Amino acid sequence: MRGHPLSKAKPNDHVILWDIDGTLVSGSASRADKHVTAIEVFLGRNLPANKRTAGKTDRQILCELLESQGAESGPDALIEVLGILDAVSIKEVNQYPVLCIPGVTNALKMASNAGWVNGLLTGNTPVRARLKLQSAGVWQAFNTKFAYFGHEAPSRANLVASSNVAMRSAGCSVAIVIGDTPLDIVSAQENKLRVVAISTGPYSAEELRGLEPDLVLSDWRSDSESLVEFLNSVHV
Repeated sequence: MRGHPLSKAKPNDHVILWDIDGTLVSGSASRADKHVTAIEVFLGRNLPANKRTAGKTDRQILCELLESQGAESGPDALIEVLGILDAVSIKEVNQYPVLCIPGVTNALKMASNAGWVNGLLTGNTPVRARLKLQSAGVWQAFNTKFAYFGHEAPSRANLVASSNVAMRSAGCSVAIVIGDTPLDIVSAQENKLRVVAISTGPYSAEELRGLEPDLVLSDWRSDSESLVEFLNSVHV
């Protein structure tokens, strides 16, 4: 980072809303689908493998699984299943630590040095988000004043919409979303937020570029400079 040109420090109303899974951290060594496991515990029976869920909120995934089994997905059921999911996740992370995607720590530092607040916009529950980021060693990099979680959001679009309102109330005037899935891109665009896509998750740069985000990055080790250049170009 020595000698890298930084923009004039911005006030703490310039916020980056980071996705977690596939953007900041990679999956644990465990191949178990924790959402499926939580529903199996709740229903007391085995479920088939789940389809791709990248970008969806925890609440959305659990609702879809319950409904696919003909089970009630009302508020009481969801509260119980979300609690089971948190408990399953705690056990899993104790056995299989979560790791940062290479280059993430440096990217977070560079964004902060460029005058931006590192916030969170994740489909994870608060427990699961903190668990993963603590395991990866980067939890302290984030300002929880600007942290929004997926335990109450029925979809990524709903999460971004409600977060956008909350951000403005908390004093944020400029926000950028960073994520690794088409849902991150589309939901940000629908809410008129700038969005940076990175192909460190299940989607290729070509797939992400087709949705026309403001910037597409390949990985954090080679593209952190490009992120900072983009951040420096953003004005109110």
